[in-house]
Amino acid sequence: MKKLLIALSFFISLSCPTAFGQTLIPIPDTLSGTSFYLTIEDSVTQFYPGFSTNTIGYNGSYLGPTLILNQNDIVELMVVNQLADTTTTHWHGLHVHPMHDGGPHSLILPSETWMAHFKVMDKAATYWYHPHPHGKTMEQVVKGAAGLIIVRDSEEAALTLPRTYGVDDIPLIFQFQTFDTLTKQIIVNDEFDNAVLVNGTINGMVNAPAQMVRLRLLNASSMRFFRFGFDNNRTFHQITSDAGLLDAPVALSRLDLSPGERAEILVDFSGEQGDTLFLKTYASEFPTGYPGGEMMMGMQLGPLDDIDFNVLQINVTAPTSNPVTTIPSALTTNTVWDETGVSQRFLDLTAQPMMSMSNFFINGAQFDMEVVNFSVQQESVEIWNIENLTFVAHPFHIHGNHFYVLEKNGVSTPLNEQGRKDVVLIPARSGVKVITKYADFSDTTMPYMYHCHILSHEDNGMMGQFTVGPAAPIMITATTSDVSCLGGNDGSINLSLSGGVPPYTFQWSNGNTTQNITALSASIYNVTATDSYNSTVDDSISVSEPSVPFDIGNITGNTSPIDNTISGYFVVNDSQYTYQWLVTGGGGQIITGQGTYGVTIQWNGIGQDEITVIVSNGICSDTAMLSTQIISSVNDLNDFTKLILFPNANSRSFTLHIETPTEQEIQIEVVNVFGQKVSESLHEKRSGTSTKIIDLQEVSAGIYFVRVLLSDNLVTRKIVLQ
Repeated sequence: MKKLLIALSFFISLSCPTAFGQTLIPIPDTLSGTSFYLTIEDSVTQFYPGFSTNTIGYNGSYLGPTLILNQNDIVELMVVNQLADTTTTHWHGLHVHPMHDGGPHSLILPSETWMAHFKVMDKAATYWYHPHPHGKTMEQVVKGAAGLIIVRDSEEAALTLPRTYGVDDIPLIFQFQTFDTLTKQIIVNDEFDNAVLVNGTINGMVNAPAQMVRLRLLNASSMRFFRFGFDNNRTFHQITSDAGLLDAPVALSRLDLSPGERAEILVDFSGEQGDTLFLKTYASEFPTGYPGGEMMMGMQLGPLDDIDFNVLQINVTAPTSNPVTTIPSALTTNTVWDETGVSQRFLDLTAQPMMSMSNFFINGAQFDMEVVNFSVQQESVEIWNIENLTFVAHPFHIHGNHFYVLEKNGVSTPLNEQGRKDVVLIPARSGVKVITKYADFSDTTMPYMYHCHILSHEDNGMMGQFTVGPAAPIMITATTSDVSCLGGNDGSINLSLSGGVPPYTFQWSNGNTTQNITALSASIYNVTATDSYNSTVDDSISVSEPSVPFDIGNITGNTSPIDNTISGYFVVNDSQYTYQWLVTGGGGQIITGQGTYGVTIQWNGIGQDEITVIVSNGICSDTAMLSTQIISSVNDLNDFTKLILFPNANSRSFTLHIETPTEQEIQIEVVNVFGQKVSESLHEKRSGTSTKIIDLQEVSAGIYFVRVLLSDNLVTRKIVLQ
């Protein structure tokens, strides 16, 4: 009966125009450009006729202007503190460096100015700003210090959506408030909220054209949740979550928003000109434990709990001259980071005692400004497993970056929560799993916050802080393709990198600035890779000539004045080649060995000749040359005898060819440059044509002489062993 009486009295006070008439809500002014100036100051505002209520506002008495930011702009925001107390200003949901995030460490003393500057890196969506001094956030926010941020980007601009600010694109800031029933002052105690404000107006109404209208919804309350729906249960479409577009519009008739959460919805009022309808909160439908609904054991803390009531009257007016009348079928593509091998982090939300409604902890600890609870590594993907072990639902906010909700209580996330988020509603006795990646900023001293966004819980210590450490060092892995020909320029180097913060830039010792380089000759190449935060790594990479089978060096050979010949041979260690003998000089001709390892060239007189061999595998080739000189034309050792000495291919041996018509005594020996014998001497008698192999396999490399004594004639031939 008590619950019914409370609900009935509230319904009468909000619904009866004679008790309290409907008032058009103000549309916050806008600031745009790249330089923004905000002054936070104490003021007074009239919410009830005849009463002046003490409030706080930015650039005004209550709330603040809407900041219009464009993606990729570099912006500067100046905040002047005209309060009698210390404050901060937090850019809720924006992806910024912790120095510019406006958390509890970025204090602005009375009469001082704080400046934040950053590149707008966020997607098109609705964000907001508010104070964040530890222990004082609730007092300053509930008194009115809050404002919207609208980020625009090219992707959203290409969609056919309503975007005329204040006409078919309407910003709506919803707040539960507790007013003293006698003085109408705001009481900084969120347990007994007795009013709902929309853009700072009680019993507010708004005009909307008879066409497709975008409503930007923010729950800026300290504690209570909203379950939004229309009085006629009509369908509307959600197009964004906290930090960006959803993949496609999601059709809904109810939308839950906990403190800090935002959503943009499309409502089609086409053909309804002259109609009046109401946006309601359906708190009676909340699960147990949702602030604003029924708490544990059937408790209701405040007069508005667990009842359904109107929060905004909507008057449908004439359509604009160029109305939007359709809903896009697709909006964007959200790409969730891969979960494979990702580090896991575990956070438990608890109460002491277990049934407490105000004394909460995260992993058994409460906030300490001097304690950093953990550090994450830049560029690392993490999954946060957040378990709510209390009997109260908590909106959990992580600063500085968006995340994706993977699971809620072990099941897939609803479609309208599958976009980019920065606040996640965690029901009582339930858990969520979110995935995030801090890619762009690191600071080992200035932390980001994570906390419950019920402001009294946050102020009482249900908050922690973490730093983002530098990314892993840049690592270079090089794959090389060596040159395919001796002296060629078809080598290449391909790099793959890990660590650091992409994108990378490159500087090569040969002047190239690309990641991969080609058309290289055999050499050593030095490279410096630099990431987006000017971390560098150096590496030296070698491009080699191949281990070719035809790097043949020099031809080994001899001259023979006996028969005016030059003989030579070469050795290779691979059979996949072809070769060709050439002769240059004074008229020599190949007489043996064409197409073999060895060759003999006959010359027609005294002079100099050269033997050249070209070896090829069909891709590249190598050349070797033997230069020698025939000093005399001595064909005969005597009137009847001819002697030829030539090397054997692939062997450290020589063949001695002798032609003599009569039997003669022959003596053969091999000596070094000092005249010392290096092999056994040969003494025998020979006649006719014969050959003799001189085997020097056991003789070390060097210069030697073959001495042949035939009858009374001595002939000496120089040989070179390699």
